[in-house]
Amino acid sequence: MRRGSLSFAAVALTASLLAAGCSSDDDTNSSKATTTTAAAKATTTVAAADTTTTTSQPSGTIADVDFKNFTFDYPSLGEAEDGVEQVTVTNGEFTRGEQPDSFYFQVTDVDIADLDGDGVAEAAVSIYYNTGGSGQFTDVLIYRWKDSKPVYVTDDGIGDRGDGGLDNVDVAKATSGSGDVLVIRRNAEAQGACCPTALEERNVRLQGDALAQVGTTTKWAIIRVGINGDGETTSDPTVVKFLPGTARADLTGDATTPVTASFDAKAGQKLEFTLDADALKDNPLVVELSGPGGQGGRAGTDFDNTISVTLPDTGTYTLQFTAVGKVDDAAGRYFDGDLRIG
Repeated sequence: MRRGSLSFAAVALTASLLAAGCSSDDDTNSSKATTTTAAAKATTTVAAADTTTTTSQPSGTIADVDFKNFTFDYPSLGEAEDGVEQVTVTNGEFTRGEQPDSFYFQVTDVDIADLDGDGVAEAAVSIYYNTGGSGQFTDVLIYRWKDSKPVYVTDDGIGDRGDGGLDNVDVAKATSGSGDVLVIRRNAEAQGACCPTALEERNVRLQGDALAQVGTTTKWAIIRVGINGDGETTSDPTVVKFLPGTARADLTGDATTPVTASFDAKAGQKLEFTLDADALKDNPLVVELSGPGGQGGRAGTDFDNTISVTLPDTGTYTLQFTAVGKVDDAAGRYFDGDLRIG
């Protein structure tokens, strides 16, 4: 995946357009499903430097800072003489201009964690921005509480949709020493700009003023349920193909009409399938597990969002995704879930 440094001081921003094509069913920033598109892909290059924000903040801790109503120093697109302009987000958003010269900046998430183990929390601010082209850039910015104000420290690196775009950011307790780790999951192995075929997850901590990885990177496949190898919708079961050495996959798709994923497993193995709660809240559906011995569990609307069972038989198992209630064909019925067998 391509990485860049997004620092917020006197910097220059350059972009080059590359042609890219892909197929996708959903139009999220980190699109995982498949539909045919032709897109240009922007590459951002930014130089590193220290920076602080200009918004007056209350004295206290980093947790008191409202990063969704906040002023960032941002590299200019050529309009500021000193190469820097201020971006003030209101309710997490900033926009300027109209296509094709528009600029949009969004704070998508804020995680508070003690990333260096010193007992004082830092903030990890997930952002998304678009400079008017097809590129949809994401990054994680790290802020430290210093002299009663938030101070920018570093960032994790720029991704663009399937090419290193953010999928999720979480906080976990460090397994050794004190403090926390930041769990960063990004899209990987893109088929064109829009469509990753895998997810990569890393744990990182602050060492001085830089992010350092803790442990190894884990990777697992993305499976688009109801889509065949030619990118066309199908009612045939989608065979789950795990990456070598893994037994985990991200299942995603559209359950406007029932779709099914199938996989082989052995008696005594533990199966866990968890639907993304945010996606499920907006997209009512039910998932039914069945195997050689019959029905084996349900998850979804009016049920728990997780199926957790010890498999009783060796053979082929299926997960069928079925929409609940009337479906708006224009919106579809999106789902995303994590399958693990062990």
